[in-house]
Amino acid sequence: MILSQLIEIISGGTPKTDVKEYWNGNIPWISIKDFVNTNRYIENTEKYITELGLQKSATNLLKINDIIISARGTVGKTALLRKEMAFNQSCYALRSKTKELYQLFLYYWLISNIDKILVSTHGAVFDTITKDDFDRININIPNLSTQQHIVDSIGSVDDAIEKNEEIIEKIYGYLINKFNQLVYGRDVINFSDLGYFNIVKSGIDTFERNKTYIDTSSVSNKNIIDTSYNITYDDRPSRANMQPIPNTVWFAKLKDSPKFIIVKNVSKRILNNYVFSTGFMGLEADEYIINYLYLLILSDNFNNQKDASSTGATMMGINNDILYSIKVPNIVKDEAYSFGKDIDNFIETIISLQEKNYILKSIKKNLLSKYFD
Repeated sequence: MILSQLIEIISGGTPKTDVKEYWNGNIPWISIKDFVNTNRYIENTEKYITELGLQKSATNLLKINDIIISARGTVGKTALLRKEMAFNQSCYALRSKTKELYQLFLYYWLISNIDKILVSTHGAVFDTITKDDFDRININIPNLSTQQHIVDSIGSVDDAIEKNEEIIEKIYGYLINKFNQLVYGRDVINFSDLGYFNIVKSGIDTFERNKTYIDTSSVSNKNIIDTSYNITYDDRPSRANMQPIPNTVWFAKLKDSPKFIIVKNVSKRILNNYVFSTGFMGLEADEYIINYLYLLILSDNFNNQKDASSTGATMMGINNDILYSIKVPNIVKDEAYSFGKDIDNFIETIISLQEKNYILKSIKKNLLSKYFD
């Protein structure tokens, strides 16, 4: 059947940004950055609008389990809504309008078929999605019991992934609180004066293949070893030139891109299949000190200074000089080591949960292939 005959396609919009009364209200307002790295549900949004902003703009208020799909920019990213939210004009919302099509089945069908949907009959990849495109998409719908079985099978894997992510976020909250207690009231020094880290030297790796290429668009904030949204090294070898050696922490160099990855004593299977893009900067330190540096780089204070000092004609970014001049708490090496050792079990737990999610997402990928290919 034609997909557009089975679904309601809802457009979004943006309240005027220069009208203060439209913004900072209680209604979550979705843009693509809010779900580019979600697993299944959008939990929170960066921006909120008021009821007046909702009424005075082209946006619409969506329902729980409505599907959001990006139509411009990063095209084809798809997520479900955990609660009522509004959204911008770079996305469409999709809602089943027949009892013969379960909303969650539609979601899993979409994420499994999005690559095919985005490729036209003559092989070009769409850089936008229009409402007319849904008139050209065919979908085969099994009976409701089969739909429910598929939703339950894949959903149980997603449930496990999301449970692990909830535990990770709770651990992060604890670690950030511990970090803030340690640095509270300390004098500040230049980052370069810490003296217990090295900047990771890049090494060209143009001859190796089949590595996972990690760029700043492929990971979410605070992510630790998770390849679910990465592209393969073969696709963009010219930009991949940094090896993820153990006991390193990586952060995005671009302004307004606060993304972090810590690489510790992960399995050789994972370590040997990673290559970082030049969009990241890496630091190397003792296995316990790296834990402290990870939380330091994750802190709002560090990132506010990084972004305020970033330079560049077209793309704002950080360089070594800027990094060295950032003001940080005066935590000496022994304190950083002791603190890092104290929290090491928590960091290792996060890494373990992320590796479990890596496996779970592989299982999910196989299930999607089984049911929809």
